[in-house]
Amino acid sequence: MYSNNTSLILSVFNCKSIEDELLLSRDLDIECWKGSHARWAFGFGIPMLIFFVFGIPIFGVLILFLNRKKLG
Repeated sequence: MYSNNTSLILSVFNCKSIEDELLLSRDLDIECWKGSHARWAFGFGIPMLIFFVFGIPIFGVLILFLNRKKLG
């Protein structure tokens, strides 16, 4: 489940260059970093990247590290 969600979040940033235009790979009608894509990338993509992709694993490692004496 984690890798599926991570793939979905990262797909917001997956753009490809076609005929000197940067287009979103999932929907080639959307131009990257302009209009609705910029709103989605900054409003959804970056916060979810920070919280879900990096935050949850770092928090889990921190909890394990702080409780390592209790487990062993």
